[in-house]
Amino acid sequence: MPTRVPLILGCSTFGEANTPNTRINSVTEVQAVVDIFVGLGQTGFDTSRRYGAGTSEEFLGKLDLHEGVVDTKIFAATPGGYAPGPLRASFVQSRAALRHQKIRVLYLHAPDRSSESAPFEDTLEEINKMHKEGLFGGLLTGKMLAPASVDATPMLAYAPGSRWDPKAGPTAAWYTARYTPLLDVVRELKEVTESHGITLSAAAQRWLQHHSALGPDDAVLMGVSRVDQVKPNVVDW
Repeated sequence: MPTRVPLILGCSTFGEANTPNTRINSVTEVQAVVDIFVGLGQTGFDTSRRYGAGTSEEFLGKLDLHEGVVDTKIFAATPGGYAPGPLRASFVQSRAALRHQKIRVLYLHAPDRSSESAPFEDTLEEINKMHKEGLFGGLLTGKMLAPASVDATPMLAYAPGSRWDPKAGPTAAWYTARYTPLLDVVRELKEVTESHGITLSAAAQRWLQHHSALGPDDAVLMGVSRVDQVKPNVVDW
């Protein structure tokens, strides 16, 4: 059944074998993941043109999402990638890969830090054109730098009510540096939760669902690397 705070299924682990960070490399297996996820009352999917070198979107385009909706992202892979021309070209690729799937939210995946970056006004103007064309539902700026978000603020309309091993892959070193300092505390917390018959995962997810500041208009992304991880995580949620 649907939950108070919705879950969105992160799809960065879906895609062709030997593409970056993918773990589930069969369309049939991904369909099994989707069937379980939707069967438990969830409907959102998060992907990116960058995930699996584009094959995550291609996998989703071959699936029955049971009327679920997709959020995807444009990534400035080359300097100036958020200029109107390259931006639209990347989005056209996403739409072609996703085929019939409905795109709910379009993200800018990360800032273009190059000296050739496009003015934010030009980027948002092109995005607004695509939105008016009915190509997607809304826009979020994703993992943009704070100055970029500040640059965009004067152009945004007011919306009332809104508000381990470093060699394992390109993101491994970043995650290791970020989370290693927390491991000792997490081990202690695990002992406490398990003494009450609650897994660490369940405790974390229940806190987000019932005690955090999140509400029905928010969402939490959940990722899996195997089919058998879907049900226990959604049930814990």
